[in-house]
Amino acid sequence: MIFDDVQSPGTKPRFMNAFRSLFGTDATGLRRICVLAPFSSREMLKEFKMERCVRGALYSVGDNGLFSLVVTRMGAPFLGDAVLHLEHTPAEYLILFGSCGAVDGKGFEPGSLVLAEKAFSQDSFVNMLFQRECDSVYYPDEAFLRRFLSCQKEYPLKRAACLTVGSLKLEEQYLSALQHDSTDQNDATNHHDATDHHDAINHHDATNHHDVTNHHDAIDVVDMETSAFYAASGYTHKKALSFLLVTDILAKFPYYLAMGAENRKSLRQLTARASDILFELITRLTP
Repeated sequence: MIFDDVQSPGTKPRFMNAFRSLFGTDATGLRRICVLAPFSSREMLKEFKMERCVRGALYSVGDNGLFSLVVTRMGAPFLGDAVLHLEHTPAEYLILFGSCGAVDGKGFEPGSLVLAEKAFSQDSFVNMLFQRECDSVYYPDEAFLRRFLSCQKEYPLKRAACLTVGSLKLEEQYLSALQHDSTDQNDATNHHDATDHHDAINHHDATNHHDVTNHHDAIDVVDMETSAFYAASGYTHKKALSFLLVTDILAKFPYYLAMGAENRKSLRQLTARASDILFELITRLTP
């Protein structure tokens, strides 16, 4: 494991000191349930019943007596590293609370709340730049997903297939290329279903280009963290689930368009509602 050296009593202080420096708090203080969020807002902290977060060199941590919140910054490297640092902590159940854009025509409107039941990994900028095929799919902890769904009866949560990308600028042309390849291969007879296999780290390596291009039609939402979150959680033997708020429709609201005052207000309201629902669901999960 990545922190094998800290299991020795002589080196444990090194890990503890590094954790406190990065997170602003002691590793032993984290709760069994930990929410990781690439962003934070006043609305989120209010609904989570947290007054403030303590700041470390890279991450911020909040606590409400029920669960811990780790604010990681945006992108796969920051979030993936955060999960690796949680390996030797009391955190057992990890929930990514992030945002995503919906693929047009899939029925996921802004404000929709989705649980990522699979995440295609294209979080490498270089692979996107040269339009290399995605070769991996990652999954949540299935038992944790079922528990979550059993607690959400009156909430409109939907399962979704997520594509995690490494570039906002390249996202549009990459999705367009996938769609073109998918159309070209509609007559292919050997279809590989990535949902058939799970290994010890909730991971599947695609054996050919068909794995993602044939699944283009199955991609519902796009984000920048979920595949790294699932991969790192499996690697560190944590039970993980990605809970995403749809903030826009990809084809209708490009990332570079500035939000007007009305849209910013709407986003704050959507974030508050999503935070409130997540808090309620975690409350139900906790004995």
